[in-house]
Order: sequence, then C-alpha cells, then structure tokens
Amino acid sequence: MLPRRSGIATLWMAACTTTLAMTGHAGDQALDALDERFDASHRDIARGPLRLTRAQCEATRHAVWVALTVSKPEQPPRRVDGCIRYFPSPQVAPGQPVLFFFHGDRVEPGGLADGSWRQQMAQAQRIEQRSGMPTISLARPGVYGSTVLNHRYERRTHEEVAVVSATIDRIKARYGFDRISLAGQSGGAYLALAMVVSGRTDIDAVVASGAPAAVRVRAAHLRSNPASDISTGQDWRNVYDPMDHIADARPDARRKVYLIANRDDQRIPYASVLAFVNAAAQGKLPVVLLDGATGGGKQHHNHARLAQRVIRWHRMGLGEQEIARKVAAEAE
Repeated sequence: MLPRRSGIATLWMAACTTTLAMTGHAGDQALDALDERFDASHRDIARGPLRLTRAQCEATRHAVWVALTVSKPEQPPRRVDGCIRYFPSPQVAPGQPVLFFFHGDRVEPGGLADGSWRQQMAQAQRIEQRSGMPTISLARPGVYGSTVLNHRYERRTHEEVAVVSATIDRIKARYGFDRISLAGQSGGAYLALAMVVSGRTDIDAVVASGAPAAVRVRAAHLRSNPASDISTGQDWRNVYDPMDHIADARPDARRKVYLIANRDDQRIPYASVLAFVNAAAQGKLPVVLLDGATGGGKQHHNHARLAQRVIRWHRMGLGEQEIARKVAAEAE
C-alpha cells in the first residue's frame, strides 16, 4: 500500500494505467495529452521519493524496475529496489547507437522547473539534435518520477552508482542496444565517469562536464577537513568516489573519455579536476581534458550543451586537438 502522502501519485498511476491500456499511435497521443507533472515544490526531494510498486512501475511508459543488493566497504550489504524513469528522443530505436544523458543535481529551489513529462521529452529531443545521437535522458533516483533513493541525501553513493548501472542494463535489454555513449553535467557527469570506473565494457564515448570526479579532493578544497561529503552529509564510507576506483576501469581501445573543465568554476575546484586527470593517467585510463570553455552561467559551471556537442564532434571523427580548439572557442 502506498503511503498517505502519495494519494496524488495513486491517481496519476491510475491515469497512466488507463492510457497504457491503449495501443499504437492513439495511445501515444493520449500519453502526450496527459503531460504528467513532477513535483516542482521539492517536497519529494526533501522527504524522499514517493513509492511505487513493481506493478505500477511496469504499467508506466518509459520506466524500468530495478532491484539489487549493493555492497560497499565496511558496511553491510543493502537491498534496494524501485522504479527509474527515462525519456527517449524520437530517433531511439532497437539496436541503434544511443546516448545516455545524466542531468545534474536537483536540490535547489527551482531545480525542477522543467518538471513535466512533456518538458523532459522535449529536452531529450534537443539533446538528440545537439549530439547527433538518439538520446535517452535518464531521471536519476529520486527525481522526475524515479524512486529507489532520496536524491537530496543519497547522491554520490555506492547505491546511486549501482542503481544507474543496473538501469542502463535494463534499458539496453529492452531496446537491444549493444555499445552506448554517455554524457552528463555536474552530478550527472559524476555518474558518467562512475560508469567507466565501475568496470563497464560497453561504452564508446563519455563526455563529462563540471564533474565532481574527485569527491574528497573537491571537498577538501571547499572546506577544511570535512568529516563527511559536503554535498550530502554522507559518511565517507558511503560515498563512491570515482578517483578511488580508477583501477577498476577495464581497458578498451574503442572508448574515449572527455572531461570538460573551467578554471573559474565555483562549484568544482579546478585542482580537483586535475587530481582526477593525473590519477587516471597513472592508472592507465586515458582522459582528454578539454579546458578553456567560457561562460557556463554565473558560476561558470554548466556546460551541458557543450558536452552534447562534443559527442557530435567525436562521432564526426574530429581529433582530440580539433575538439579541444572548438571547446576553447565555445561560450555557453
């Protein structure tokens, strides 16, 4: 039984179930008309995501159910399960190359200003146009209709990394995808890099912009001797730091990893980016540092659109130096 505070979700799921009983083009039109709304008040981000049953999840368009046991150092295994939503662009088709895009953190007021199904689908289409690849925009655990974890407090954890990796596997199986590309901004860029260092062997290209790739190093530059992750309050034992797992990355001559950084980024100290890049070089994980992009908002942080364009340039066959020149000349 769903908790009392999820009454609205119950009504919405009933509408979704009715809609999904339809088949073909008419069903798609009905779903378009529904324009499902996500919680822009951040109630669910603060209190934790609404719960959905597996049956409700499986009756929802563009959703997969994940259930797994997560192991982490010095902690007992934890069983997690729930529903993860995703938003495919128009050209996504079985067996075709696909880009998974991971959005940034959504914990600030106004963070879910784009909080409707229609807006998320339109955004996936825009990413497809910039990147030149069919795109699946993944709703991270706890936001945009996804459940499983509390997004405010359980970001950057072993659980988030494991859930996202399992979600990719489920979506790949559903569509018959083989190899994939990844792009992400900020906390989403962290996840893109985490997929590489967690040992996945199906990745062609990764473009990460504004990534907290070295979580502890970043924290140390922003606050003296932090006892826990400064973004989530999580004990360091619970934090999955990509820099700690570089040795777990599997060699792959076909894979290319690009990391977009800005020396003026007020959220991600440049020194923490260099720490990851240097550690990756020592760990024999080639990373192309794309430095010099201007703009990125008032905090010089958001280069999501640029990351999507880098995917396009990579797919066009441009070399590292040419891509670096184009990035340096771009302004967000």
